[in-house]
Amino acid sequence: MWHDVHMGMDTVVVSLIGVAFCRFGIGCCACLYLLCFRVRKQALTGVHKLLIASLLHGGLMRKELSQRLLRELLENSKRSDRELAKVLEVSQPTITRYRRQLEKAGIIQDYTIVPDFRKMGFELLALTLVKFRPEFYTPEIMEEAKKAAAEFPDAIFLSTGEGLEANFLIISLNRNFTEYHSRLNRLRLHWKDFLEGFQSFIVSIGEGEYKRFSIAHLADMPLDP
Repeated sequence: MWHDVHMGMDTVVVSLIGVAFCRFGIGCCACLYLLCFRVRKQALTGVHKLLIASLLHGGLMRKELSQRLLRELLENSKRSDRELAKVLEVSQPTITRYRRQLEKAGIIQDYTIVPDFRKMGFELLALTLVKFRPEFYTPEIMEEAKKAAAEFPDAIFLSTGEGLEANFLIISLNRNFTEYHSRLNRLRLHWKDFLEGFQSFIVSIGEGEYKRFSIAHLADMPLDP
């Protein structure tokens, strides 16, 4: 009888581990496997310990591959899965699967390029620090601000924040100072009921650079996808 019960529990354990693998990955499988033995009050044999170690090791290897793939994509995202597979010494289907996992997890959000902004006609990069009144931060006004931001594709980043007596940041590319000044005037007029003030930091693109702007630099940092 007890043999049949244990056999039934083993079947449940295998089923649970299968679900954990599909939903949460290798690390969860190992933890679940260990937990089941604790519940059954059984000591782990050498085989069971080896299995758990293998599961955890496999999880670490998969995490390492995700990190290496992300670094390669940061350096050059135009390479095919076949080219990446050769560099990382794994199969092409493996690269395709891991790339899709990174996309699904939201770690990879876009595939794009970093152009020479000056050759595109942009002369200035401007950081505009804005101070809005508290009334600006209502759901209705914030939604209106998001719609207004969509009308300016050369404003490449907008966000709330805090520092230097400001609570909003706009990073924009501008063809010249006249264009930037025009944008500031539109900002004053459109948000005059909420605007307390702003200050700017302007960079002449291509002059005085100590490090070229590129997301590829992140490939040299520790990653944890």
